[in-house]
Amino acid sequence: MFVHRSNRTEELTLALADVVRAAPASVFTPEVIVVSSQGMERWLAQELATRLGVWANPSFPFPRAFVDQLLAEGAVTDGTVSAFTPGSLTWSIAELLPAIARQPGAEALASHLAGDEHALTLFELSSQIADVFDQYAVYRPELVQAWERGAGRGWQPDLFRAIVRRHGSSHLATRAARFLAAKVPPSAPARVCVFGASALPRIYVRLLAHLSSEREVHIFLLCPSSDRDTLHPMASSLGLLGRDFERLILEEAPRAVFRDRFVEPGTRTALTALQSDLFHGRKRTPRASDPSVAVHSCHGPMREVEVLRDQLLAMFEEDPTLEPHDVIVMAPDIDEYAPLIDAAFGVSPADAGFIPYRIADQRVRTSDVV
Repeated sequence: MFVHRSNRTEELTLALADVVRAAPASVFTPEVIVVSSQGMERWLAQELATRLGVWANPSFPFPRAFVDQLLAEGAVTDGTVSAFTPGSLTWSIAELLPAIARQPGAEALASHLAGDEHALTLFELSSQIADVFDQYAVYRPELVQAWERGAGRGWQPDLFRAIVRRHGSSHLATRAARFLAAKVPPSAPARVCVFGASALPRIYVRLLAHLSSEREVHIFLLCPSSDRDTLHPMASSLGLLGRDFERLILEEAPRAVFRDRFVEPGTRTALTALQSDLFHGRKRTPRASDPSVAVHSCHGPMREVEVLRDQLLAMFEEDPTLEPHDVIVMAPDIDEYAPLIDAAFGVSPADAGFIPYRIADQRVRTSDVV
């Protein structure tokens, strides 16, 4: 396993381009790059096309989709695997849950379902339980495997065992254990890159480490500093997730090879000065502010989007080389802002204030895309 680290996304993209520049054995073999968002997928596709000149036949699965595909490689499937997807599992749980609720010790569950004439509460609760069971299989595989062997008492273990009796042991935890206990199947991808993930569940990293025993696996990490134990207060408060992810990789793949491409940020602006302090672990008094770091206090989300539009227009006016496709705007919940973005940015292309845009990573139920 190769772990590429840098404090600049551009450097990581160059490293990725160097990796995929080595063509696969066949032009029909997809280049597998695991990403965490559609926005990252589109940006990477654009950057790789620019840097390589030609970019074709990529595959950009999300981490869970990649793991499901990996565990299906070389396996004999009988259709029961799909029964453990949250959407399918909801219906099985809805059918089994009333009987489970009548068992001793499930009084709270029975009380919650009482008086549910149209089964609305039953279906809503079943959907939530399906999501929780799916998360258990990913983040606590040992727990659900112990339940399957008969350990644990209560309505949750009883319900999970009833599901296994109905559909067989084809949940993710069992499939992952079978994959890890066998040789990597010949149909597994020859090369896998993971780009932009700030964290992955332990079982995913364990699967990647096992895959790397016979396949080429590259992980690209954005790190503010090469020192995992930097004492900068911002790194201590905001960088815990990234440091824990690096430690997890070292635990599951102790023979991983680290390839660093760190760049000295400099001190030309307030932003680069802050990045430099993070890089070196320095704690200094902030320098005088400049436009590279700005905080805008707005009275609501709509005003935030309007200020964003005005700031972008000013940036495009100041720097003629800056293009809309060079800009990525991130938000904690894009579904909340999507209609406001359409209202503020969705003007006619003939208007002077028009900025072409695209909203990525919306949930399906909030989008009219079919």
